[in-house]
Amino acid sequence: MQIYLKNLEASQGQATLPEHRILPFTSMNQLASMDYLVQERALYLSELNKGVIWLLRLRDSGKLSWRKIISTEGSVIDLAVDWLSGNIYWIDSMNPHINVASSKGQHTTVLLSQRLYRPTSTVLHPPTAVMCFVDLGSLDDSKRGSSIECASMDGSKRKVLWQKSQVPVGLTFSDAGTRVYWADPGRGLIESIQRDGSGYRVDRRGIQGLNLFTYGQGMMFWTTVDDAETNKVWYSKAELLENRWFQVDQKIVDLKVYSKFSQQDTDGVPN
Repeated sequence: MQIYLKNLEASQGQATLPEHRILPFTSMNQLASMDYLVQERALYLSELNKGVIWLLRLRDSGKLSWRKIISTEGSVIDLAVDWLSGNIYWIDSMNPHINVASSKGQHTTVLLSQRLYRPTSTVLHPPTAVMCFVDLGSLDDSKRGSSIECASMDGSKRKVLWQKSQVPVGLTFSDAGTRVYWADPGRGLIESIQRDGSGYRVDRRGIQGLNLFTYGQGMMFWTTVDDAETNKVWYSKAELLENRWFQVDQKIVDLKVYSKFSQQDTDGVPN
């Protein structure tokens, strides 16, 4: 489902969806993760418990063009696409690795494997060639808990940023790529830190039923589920405390923000 950000400001809270567009993926059972290239109108998708990354192109005619890009040993639990090179990064359930392949699914390489235990998500900032990821740590060693780390997109210059969150979700970059945001559902917090590991702060606290999180266009978005199984999408400008929301009748499995302005190279020319 696609929601248009330009129409969000008008509503303080509503039980109906703002202006939106539904893309019916009739050939998929349950979505696990996704990424989107704005200029190419290309969706990259993975299904729950299936070792495949699909490319779905949205044609001007309204038709959908499907293509299998990558097959993996385990199910793909998270993926990210470098919109500058087209390279595809992913984590599968079989091996605690971060992998990369070309835009056509060729030349698969294990990018990071050492000192990785339970990686759950990876995010990219192509203009600065930086990748950050979440590792939930070792089940066998209580001293190796969750960590948020960053590295160059070739796997070099790896650095731990933060190790005090329980289960970080929704890891994402600020628009300039200088700050990293995430949520900690167990503690009801939205947190962030500078990419060099300094300047940690709590951006929101006391969020009941916190589930998913993302950041984009200077705004934070998160979802909550209450005891009545009501799903709400909340949003706020990062510097304000005015939280607004709309209700969604389906279970939300992934949440992302995309803009043609965010997917552009360092010269400001859309890619």
